[in-house]
Amino acid sequence: MRARHVLPTQVALGFLVSLCNISAFAACAMTVGVSLPILAVLVLVPLILFSMLVPLTISGWGVRESAAAALLPTAGPSVLESIAVSVLFGIAIILTSFPG
Repeated sequence: MRARHVLPTQVALGFLVSLCNISAFAACAMTVGVSLPILAVLVLVPLILFSMLVPLTISGWGVRESAAAALLPTAGPSVLESIAVSVLFGIAIILTSFPG
């Protein structure tokens, strides 16, 4: 590898982007009126967002909502609230990427 000095920057930026996505999901939860404990945000939300990588849908639609419906109720919110948070996050992603 030629540019080994670039790796730390790439890892830091990747971590920052992941943290922004997790924070955005938590903000969507607060918007819907769902209070998530910090542990749920740090453990469950990354798993939900990781489910978007399954290459069966477009941008994770359906898979992300299913993961949210399965995982978030363990932290307190109902299944419907979990799906609402996930749908709002999907809409937010679409709206923020639309200008690009």
